[in-house]
Amino acid sequence: MHVAFHHIHIRLRQLTPFLAMLNDFGFNTVTHHATEAWIRTPNAYVHLSQSATVPPPPPDFTQAGISHLCIQTPDMHQALRILQRHGALPLSPPVNLGTGHWYLYARTPSGDILEIEGVPYAQTEPAPWLAHVALVSSDVARLADFYQPLTGTTRRGGQPIGPNARFDEVLQRPAARMIPIWLVGLNVTIELWQFLEPATRATTAPATYGYHTIGLTVSDVARWCDHASTIGATCHHQSATDALLSDPDGNTLRVTQSDHAQPALQTCPDLAIIARVNAQWRPFDAALRWEFNP
Repeated sequence: MHVAFHHIHIRLRQLTPFLAMLNDFGFNTVTHHATEAWIRTPNAYVHLSQSATVPPPPPDFTQAGISHLCIQTPDMHQALRILQRHGALPLSPPVNLGTGHWYLYARTPSGDILEIEGVPYAQTEPAPWLAHVALVSSDVARLADFYQPLTGTTRRGGQPIGPNARFDEVLQRPAARMIPIWLVGLNVTIELWQFLEPATRATTAPATYGYHTIGLTVSDVARWCDHASTIGATCHHQSATDALLSDPDGNTLRVTQSDHAQPALQTCPDLAIIARVNAQWRPFDAALRWEFNP
């Protein structure tokens, strides 16, 4: 069954500042009403909605729920200028974790976490793109066992990492330890985390702030939902072309028949960008620190 990542839905008290920042990254607004906007990136959509009742995100992003969105760019300097223009506060300078990427987390004016990854080996890419959406869980193996068979992705990681001073700098958490899992193969990667120190707390209800819903398109909604229900999903609504579910952690999923999804995923200009960029990967000096980067 064909599955693709369609969108991430982010709820905000003030829609315009986040929308302006995404536009500055080069992403295009498809529709924009008073309290809602759809933004097209090269490989997926971002859906923004405004509500005065959205609670502020917690300061502790080790909490279970949909954690953050990651944008990759070949120009980390330009990304920093964009963050500054729109009042987003990096938690640290870009950090070299020895993977060939620069990493930073930033707090947007709404308080949500936005990750930026600098990929200097992809200088031929004309604009930034969506790299991944991250979820945090108190049982990351269970969540991977749910998403992997439903998305047909390749599973990587799964081993504890940390403590590491460079991880601590990115996260601004001392002696952090965590288990990351990456589900690779969709047009946007699904990244899963369980924090061991400080420990991710189990929750009985989904987070209701900021990052709210993951949207997928599938070739057969009924078949996909049947499978999802057998491995831990709760279905709240289902029609022939659309379904609303929650995963085993309570995170919200919207699943739409591929040929009914609006805006259409096929209008995104570069659905294969992640695979192409990954094929270009080149390392750089693992000892290099940002202040020495020209």
